[in-house]
Amino acid sequence: MARKSVRSAQANRIDVYEEVTASIIALLEEGTRPWSPSWASGAATLPMRHEGTPYRGINILLLWSAAMGHGYANPFWMTYRQARELGGQVRKGEKGSLVVHAGTFTPKDNEAEQHQSDDDGEDRTRRYLKRYVVFNGAP
Repeated sequence: MARKSVRSAQANRIDVYEEVTASIIALLEEGTRPWSPSWASGAATLPMRHEGTPYRGINILLLWSAAMGHGYANPFWMTYRQARELGGQVRKGEKGSLVVHAGTFTPKDNEAEQHQSDDDGEDRTRRYLKRYVVFNGAP
């Protein structure tokens, strides 16, 4: 049973990579350079989480392209849950934008089937990529 969840996690990871790649390729095919946002659209401001922390890495390109595509001038983005906790509501039918979180973890000892170690017997960290959907804070 544990192997099934590992396979589905691997399939999910591949889907995230493919989704990000497809998004960038679609922009390039349209003639848009996602790393060079339109200053007039307001997208050139670094995208920020709802509390003011700027996004980093590929998320900047993903959110710039979403802001340019939808004409958002507001640099703030949040998940559905965060909007609800702040007293807001995402409009019915609103489509969110993809962001990803990359991280690492070290498996616990009780995860024996999935436990890996290097040549010295030390625990090896595992990488993961998780997708999130965020919504722009524009009214």
